[in-house]
Amino acid sequence: MEVRHYHLSIPDGAWLGQKPGEHALAWHDIRMEESEQEPRLAGLLEKLGADEEAVTLCTLPVRFPAVEVTRNGVFLRFPQRAAWNGERACYVMLLCLKDALISIGPAQSPLFDRVLQRLEKGRRPAEASGQALLLFIMDACADISALQYMAARSAVENLADRLDDEPDNIRQDELITLRRRVSRLSLQCEDLRYCMSALQSVQAQNVPFSHLKAELHDIVDSQSHVARSQDQLENRLRDLHNDCLLHAQRKTDYRLRVLTVLTSLCMPLGVIAGIYGMNFHFMPELEWRYGYFFTLGLMAFITAALLLFFFKKGWFK
Repeated sequence: MEVRHYHLSIPDGAWLGQKPGEHALAWHDIRMEESEQEPRLAGLLEKLGADEEAVTLCTLPVRFPAVEVTRNGVFLRFPQRAAWNGERACYVMLLCLKDALISIGPAQSPLFDRVLQRLEKGRRPAEASGQALLLFIMDACADISALQYMAARSAVENLADRLDDEPDNIRQDELITLRRRVSRLSLQCEDLRYCMSALQSVQAQNVPFSHLKAELHDIVDSQSHVARSQDQLENRLRDLHNDCLLHAQRKTDYRLRVLTVLTSLCMPLGVIAGIYGMNFHFMPELEWRYGYFFTLGLMAFITAALLLFFFKKGWFK
């Protein structure tokens, strides 16, 4: 477990990495893997000002989104992926206090790293409060969702182009894998939208969000737009899957038609061969000098006639 402390000096608005200034807003960034069962986490949270209910929420080994109001803060838990096609999402937790914010996430967290990059570039929360810093992080979360959606859409469109240009080289398992990844990303977007929307109805005495309704409304709208786009992307991928299945069905139909033509060609030839393969002593044309060539010519004529018939019917298109 690694703990990083950042402080925002209220008088000049400067973001300080280590030493807090007077009346400073603190951000305590805790990095730990979900597989780690850190017994120190509960004690550390208590030292940072978290109440007993918040400590319980932060230490529960659960994997579902949640927004809870505690005695002195607001708790959020939601999934995040390092990449849009990641197999497993890591759940991050945010505990918003009046003058501090505690974040708990994996060692490699694109969300918190992006927030730090924004702070280093001079961007600031709307005000020096835990609520404003929380919305600052959620805004970065919405931006990451949009970027991951764009990456997923690019992968889907590349697959669509390949399906148009070289449909025979598209495998069913490739489509199924992409569809599963897009579906997982859609679920993540829905979980984020739920958490952001739930913040709009939070009624907390110590950390009110009523004065930040405009900022929160913009974040929710952005995430809702991404969630709707994800639904459209799933529909697009479903259509591509149906097109791929239709192409495979057409290939199967064409092969069946070829087998049908071959069977139709061989059947009359087999009948003629079977007749002349009978062991009767007295049969017509057996003593005829040109019987062999006549039979071969008859077979060739029947074959050509059937081929012409199937060609005119369009069986070779």
